[in-house]
Amino acid sequence: MRMKNELLLSALLLSCSLPVLALEDVGSAPTPRPETMVSMTVAALTGLAAEYKTSSDDVSWNNYFNVLKDALASPGMIHADMQLFIQSNPSLAEFKIKVNELPAGRVISFPQIKESHTVLFQTRQGRVFLVPMPPLTALREVKQLSGAPSADKAAAKPGDAHGAVPLSYLAFIGGDRMNSTLWFKGYKMSAGTLFEAPELFSSLPPFFTQNVTGRASFAANDIVLTILPPVSPDAKAEDLPKPKAQPVGYKVMLKFLGNKYAISGKLPDDGPMSVALNFAQAVAANKPELAKAWLIDPRLVSIPKYIGIMGRANPPMRLVSMSGPASGGARYRLVTGSKDDLIIEVGRILSGKLKGQVAIRALFVAPPDSFAQSLMGTMVMPGGAAPAAVAKPSGAAQPTKPAAGSPIRKP
Repeated sequence: MRMKNELLLSALLLSCSLPVLALEDVGSAPTPRPETMVSMTVAALTGLAAEYKTSSDDVSWNNYFNVLKDALASPGMIHADMQLFIQSNPSLAEFKIKVNELPAGRVISFPQIKESHTVLFQTRQGRVFLVPMPPLTALREVKQLSGAPSADKAAAKPGDAHGAVPLSYLAFIGGDRMNSTLWFKGYKMSAGTLFEAPELFSSLPPFFTQNVTGRASFAANDIVLTILPPVSPDAKAEDLPKPKAQPVGYKVMLKFLGNKYAISGKLPDDGPMSVALNFAQAVAANKPELAKAWLIDPRLVSIPKYIGIMGRANPPMRLVSMSGPASGGARYRLVTGSKDDLIIEVGRILSGKLKGQVAIRALFVAPPDSFAQSLMGTMVMPGGAAPAAVAKPSGAAQPTKPAAGSPIRKP
């Protein structure tokens, strides 16, 4: 009898387990057990982090950074949880890693590491791209922009009647760690590949990113700049007024126009006249940091300060075309209505990365010219409003340009 009862109990237990076995057979793949999950720890990072802390230089940092890059490019990291990855590799948090999540992927940088001159961009498909930065530059912000549609019909999606595919831009903003000089870089995505997009910031003044200091942040797709005076790393605390005064800045808006940024209120023409006029407007508005963006040599901004026209809008100043110099380019006289006028010489940059762009290459001080005062010119509006052509009342005829050889003297 006892044996019979044991057989019945075994049969009952077997019947209870059958439905569970059937569910496991026909259902989805079983969830991996914790002991079978792939580890997110990159063992090599620990030793390389220790080497960098012992000898902090470009070589030790690049060794660490390259291992991280290879780890992110591995198939298991395509959809990995970055928070879990950082927790599994404590050196990442120690080095203040910054992760920007974007629709197209994630941007990884190390703003606190002075030897870090490269940003990683990992796409949603798992590809990893390197974005180089100038030395001492840290990434501040990055934004993915939906740009103007591309006319490339070959890249159009099936069923797209117009064959126009919107471009996806990535706009990077950085700042120099020593003096807060601004840095901008544009890229665009196409077929899962990252390409440089120089057109994104091509409308800015040629020396904007070399001579302008301050802060930048995104407001939707536009960029708001707070232009500040440069900060010298050698400045001593005892040289500063007490209590320390906060630097006074001013706002500049960069409007996104679908495939490039432009300074809000700036004339659409980027020719010599526009360069001279934008410079004169910045002088009249007492914005030397913005005025320097149009100068090949930023030290030239001391000349309008020297003759006392920085921030002086009354009486209104006018910009008058002059005959060009023998070396080529264009020349304009800023008629100030005071004891000195300013001669602005504009030309194209002949070499370097900015070759072909237009900038101010020289400034001269000239005594008032009664002939120039009678000429039609362009009113300088400090606020950047649309200028109007004006003429000083005079009974004399008003030719379009003064004769060559107008008196000029250097300060």
